[in-house]
Amino acid sequence: MDGHSPRPETARAARPAAPAKVITTSPSEIVATTAAEVTAPLLRARDVAELLSLSASTVLDWFERGRLPGFKINGGPVRFSRAELEEWLAAQHREAV
Repeated sequence: MDGHSPRPETARAARPAAPAKVITTSPSEIVATTAAEVTAPLLRARDVAELLSLSASTVLDWFERGRLPGFKINGGPVRFSRAELEEWLAAQHREAV
């Protein structure tokens, strides 16, 4: 005997599993679907503004309202995919006709 009393074995109650965290992705957060789109240069708001003959503030406003496809890099600057913008423009044209 070493002078220590043995610890009684106690059964630990099983902890209920934490609910799984659900991560949702909106269409505007989906950036590229092909390797070519991943490596294509991204556009800034001022680049898009120049292409669409708008102000950069209008481009950012439309993005924030979900009217223009784009995404934020780590919650920071907004960037746009040229391919997504081309698809968006084609869809706008179809809706107007």
